[in-house]
Amino acid sequence: MNFILVLSVLLLSIYASSGSLVSFRSMWQQRIQRVISSVGLIFVSASAARANDETVLSTEISSDIKKLIQSGHAYYLPNFISPEFVKKLRIETEEQIKKGLFKPSGLSNRTVKDNKFNNKDRQIAPLALNESGSNEILVEVHSKLKKLRFELSDILDRQSMKENLDHETYLSLGKVGTLLPRHVDERHEETKGRLGWLSNSRRSISWLIYLSFPDEWTTSNGGALRTYPQNIRVQLDSTNQCGSHQGNLQIGWLRSTDCVQPVYLNCWILDDDDYKSALYIRKNNETIYITRNFDIKKSNGNYEEFFIDRNLGASKFYKIEEYEKWKMDLPPSGSTTVDFLPVAGSLILFDSVSLPHQVQEVLAGSRIALAGWFHERQAVPM
Repeated sequence: MNFILVLSVLLLSIYASSGSLVSFRSMWQQRIQRVISSVGLIFVSASAARANDETVLSTEISSDIKKLIQSGHAYYLPNFISPEFVKKLRIETEEQIKKGLFKPSGLSNRTVKDNKFNNKDRQIAPLALNESGSNEILVEVHSKLKKLRFELSDILDRQSMKENLDHETYLSLGKVGTLLPRHVDERHEETKGRLGWLSNSRRSISWLIYLSFPDEWTTSNGGALRTYPQNIRVQLDSTNQCGSHQGNLQIGWLRSTDCVQPVYLNCWILDDDDYKSALYIRKNNETIYITRNFDIKKSNGNYEEFFIDRNLGASKFYKIEEYEKWKMDLPPSGSTTVDFLPVAGSLILFDSVSLPHQVQEVLAGSRIALAGWFHERQAVPM
């Protein structure tokens, strides 16, 4: 029966696609990927039910997660894993160190050439949790993370997170003197230049489970995760959230006197047989474009000149990533500062696109984390 469903979906898609030929960004390959992914959902439902036999997040916690993450804040949960589990993962960290699997790692999401590392960079060891032959603790980690991923997929309505995408997991080790500069974990593919559109999935939710030592981690140890959510109410409607809307990723904010709205980039607007881009907001369940169509490759990231109302753009719009301000160590526009200490056993969750963050310098102890990103499928027009 499953084979018949798969074959039917493939044949229907190929038949429906035969009437239009648009060869932009390898559209045919993207369509096939979408068919394969949608077919995958047929098989995911059974495994989803199995993964949710035992929940890791209570109903009350789920409500708080939805409220905070959808509005561009981080969610912090103490005691997500037990002290015994923390000890097991610390032992696993030591084993990875002995095997020489930890390597220096700075910021890679804006790097074109090789990174130059120094003693202020953390070290990481990537983990392949679904490989056969994993040890007992990694099998347990894989099971717990899968349950967390499936539950978050439902809470945040990011259903493709349940699929077998390129979800990333690693161990992170920060010794005294290490830090991580301000950054975001994901951005719109059209802003990545030649590195864009190389994968059928993207980072959706960033997560960290802290294993730091000593257990009694305080502000005197440093190493806080510093986040920069907006300092005013985020206005959302019933269909959108911070980070993305119908696959179009957020690139900035539009601020008024009493609220701020996510600004999304749609790069799939067919205009004179070519694809153009435009920025929009959501208001009262309607899409409102605030720019005319433009060629993003020629914009150099300067969107204000394309605003329909130039005064609106000049006075109220700002991007999530403000590199020049960040270089001067100025806070992101319209933000407030919220710090989280890396206390062993605690869990941090946040949207990978909308929340700038950094790691403060470690002053004492070892800042250790099991961390990674849950991916969701890239959205392309059908």
